[in-house]
Amino acid sequence: IKRNTEEIITEPELTKILSKKSPVVYCGYEISGPIHLGHFVTITKLMNFQKAGFKVKILLADLHTKLNKKTPETEAWKKTLNSLNLKAEFVLGSSFQLKEPYILDLFNLSQQTTINRGLRSMQEIARDVKNATTSQIIYPLMQILDVKYLKADVSLGGLNQRKIYMLGREE
Repeated sequence: IKRNTEEIITEPELTKILSKKSPVVYCGYEISGPIHLGHFVTITKLMNFQKAGFKVKILLADLHTKLNKKTPETEAWKKTLNSLNLKAEFVLGSSFQLKEPYILDLFNLSQQTTINRGLRSMQEIARDVKNATTSQIIYPLMQILDVKYLKADVSLGGLNQRKIYMLGREE
């Protein structure tokens, strides 16, 4: 699972997770537009985790997609992902993110995060940070909570996700 990985935060934590009976790895995708070659970098890595004994969860992030001013294409993504040789649990974000406990945790996290820190965490993901909307600050907070609510031991993402996950470790 370390092969072709840019960064692991942290290797001692990964070693501890590997000793668990059924560790969980998660990766979330904004489900706008078709799946493209870039997505297969993380999909291939999820397959590596699966071979290493991890349960794989894929978040179809429909609400994140809307918050980032894009249109979710849920059915197309489900169809494509189901055609791959990946045994994963597919979770639609709106299936748990609109429930009261999640919303209350989101409010609590928003009280702990400055606007500047929230914006910095989105710099790599938002299309127009200079004209960022409040929804684009909510996005990283939700991504942080997704790890908790999906009961993930490992969050898999590109370097563009790093600032968001580091914010989650700080809060």
